[in-house]
Amino acid sequence: MKKFILLFTVLAGLISCTEKNPKSVWISVKNKALTSTKLGYEVHEYSFILDFEKHESHFLTYNADSILKFDINSKLDTLIFQEKENTEKYRLKFYKNDSLEVYLKEINTTKVFIPLNLDYKLNYSRKQIIYSLLEKTYAINDTFSMRFSSNKYPSYYKDEKTLIAYHPNRKIKGSWQIGEKNKNFFLILRDFPDQYIFQITSLDTTKINLKNIYPKDLQTNMSELRVIK
Repeated sequence: MKKFILLFTVLAGLISCTEKNPKSVWISVKNKALTSTKLGYEVHEYSFILDFEKHESHFLTYNADSILKFDINSKLDTLIFQEKENTEKYRLKFYKNDSLEVYLKEINTTKVFIPLNLDYKLNYSRKQIIYSLLEKTYAINDTFSMRFSSNKYPSYYKDEKTLIAYHPNRKIKGSWQIGEKNKNFFLILRDFPDQYIFQITSLDTTKINLKNIYPKDLQTNMSELRVIK
């Protein structure tokens, strides 16, 4: 399978549609079938970044060798990825200022993106934030808490670690990762049972303040996590 499709599926500021040179940074938050769901489509790979300022794409938890450069045509309806002698083009469509879709025909998948607000820069490194969370338990409310384990989570993501969520009558295991874009940091939770993306707006030794990126309709308010042990 072509490298560009693999980047979308395995590696797992607003914009005006009338601009000649689109700016800002967008993140994928949802996949859906391009045509019929009976044909299958990629379901779980989110948190993919399209940076229209630097014309590069990668995942929030990227390594330098996973970055791909892209261009966009003058009609703002096609992404063009080129590496050496290979060129791939993908159709896209902007929906006002709040979303865009990229269409991957080869895997029958539409990737839905929303713009990111990168005004929450923190004076930390990604490693420092990860280290500050390790083996700590945070309370979300009076009945729900979560522990950021240092144990490796069984997946193909190299730095994905185990997260244990405690409810009154049960314990749930999933995973956590820290993503970064332009000194803005993100908490990514998987397998609860879906994926959740939060932007870290501030943190100290007692609490973490979060902004919910996706999904927007969380039943539990997770705007603040307080250290309990």
